[in-house]
Amino acid sequence: MHQDSEPARAKRQRKKAASTPAQTDGRVARGHRVRESIVRAMLELFEEGNLRPTTAEIAARADVSLRALFNHFKDNDALIAAAFRFQADREASMEPHPIPPDRPLGERIAAFAHERSGALEKMSPYRRAANAFEPFSPEVADGLRRARDRTLKQIQDVFAPELAALPATQRREILAMMVIACTWPSWNTLRTTMHLNPAQSCAVITDLLHRILDPKT
Repeated sequence: MHQDSEPARAKRQRKKAASTPAQTDGRVARGHRVRESIVRAMLELFEEGNLRPTTAEIAARADVSLRALFNHFKDNDALIAAAFRFQADREASMEPHPIPPDRPLGERIAAFAHERSGALEKMSPYRRAANAFEPFSPEVADGLRRARDRTLKQIQDVFAPELAALPATQRREILAMMVIACTWPSWNTLRTTMHLNPAQSCAVITDLLHRILDPKT
């Protein structure tokens, strides 16, 4: 069997090492683009109602080969984790419009319900998929936990005056009621079980918040 001489091997190594920083950066950038296209393809399939797309479907949507897909993700679990991490980061970057706590309560409720309803409707395809993967994926579970924490903080910030005026025990109960009214499982019930449209579902959230925070009106 023919074996390469030492000079031939050294020549190949020098050629490989001679790659310019620009060439290396270009390969890295292309790799990032391919990886992101695969992740976005999976999220697009979620949006269309395909909650468990196959790797073949994801590769076809991303216009890459299965080999390329598995070059970037060692298995399906790694792809799932990357997709939900990408979506969690995307949601975290979409800061809600500030609602000053010194505005009248009715205005704050209306603004918060409108903002929250839009966010809940937009995230629905991903939440349906996340519910299927959450028990088996720490990455998905962590993303959902962070989303719930953001919602809780927003409620506490927007309705700080009303919550501060309550005794500690009652404050926890009122906060729990508001969380139930404003998080995705309740929105999903309104939209899929009660068959309400987004505007009707928003009206329900608005009414619930009034009943919780200002029951005398």
